[in-house]
Amino acid sequence: MKFANVFRIVILKDRAIKMKSNTIRQIVNKFLGATIIATLLIGFSHNTVARTIVGTYQLKNKVFGAIHPPEYGLRLNGLFSGNSNDHWTFDFEHTGAKVYLQTIDNGAGDYDLHLFGTVFGGKDIGGGYLGGSTGFWDLDFTYSAAVTVGLGNDSKSVLVDRIPDGGFGNGTLKYIGDAANGGAIQNLTGNNVDESSLSNLTIDLIATSANKTFSFCYGSFAGISTPNGCGPQLVNGEQRVKGSGWLQHGVTYGGAIDTRVAHSDFGVTGVAAQIPEPATLLLTGLGLIGLMIMRRQRSRI
Repeated sequence: MKFANVFRIVILKDRAIKMKSNTIRQIVNKFLGATIIATLLIGFSHNTVARTIVGTYQLKNKVFGAIHPPEYGLRLNGLFSGNSNDHWTFDFEHTGAKVYLQTIDNGAGDYDLHLFGTVFGGKDIGGGYLGGSTGFWDLDFTYSAAVTVGLGNDSKSVLVDRIPDGGFGNGTLKYIGDAANGGAIQNLTGNNVDESSLSNLTIDLIATSANKTFSFCYGSFAGISTPNGCGPQLVNGEQRVKGSGWLQHGVTYGGAIDTRVAHSDFGVTGVAAQIPEPATLLLTGLGLIGLMIMRRQRSRI
């Protein structure tokens, strides 16, 4: 091979390498540009809404609820029958379940209280659940009025004052499914039902004061009179705080029951927790995508 031909081959390879390098730079620059734009958009949306999370807690079960076991953090009696002797309970600590409470500052002394997550439960028949009644549910509930934060010497204590039934405390409990039951509830009250009718089973939850002086409370309330059902509690060496609130419920399957049945309520304990914000999750995902692109391009050079 002549020297001139060898020289041409070297030049062509060098140009190919430079072209690949330029392609990588373009990809990286586009990725960085997209990341910056996403960051600005997220920051702008956050500033526009001006909502600040001032407290996040992982909610756990009430300690030794009146009808345990099974343990529970949410109890809805007469859920499908209206009979207060039919106990439906929902476990906040079951494998695969996790529930959070967040206090959100909307500005100017206006707060929301958001309870959300995944629970597991079914019809409690004493010591266990009715066969075929269990499953996972999505809980999403918000108190959006009469919320006071920071009572006594506890800056995180929360009290929701008495609000009109059906007022500013509303949410849903939506059935997800359970692999053990073939993905759907098979048994509501002891009788088999058409599973297809339960694919979008949703329970409407409505706050009530149940003739109490408040609708919901959570925290230690150090230095002041503690509402019944709240305050500090030591559980197996873990310092928690208690919370409670009363509910009405309605069902989109089998007719509406929009009146409170005795002992339908939240009864929880909780600990401080952190949840990654959507912006953090998005930027982390973008960063991983960028690293994957760069690694892939390097392997081709």
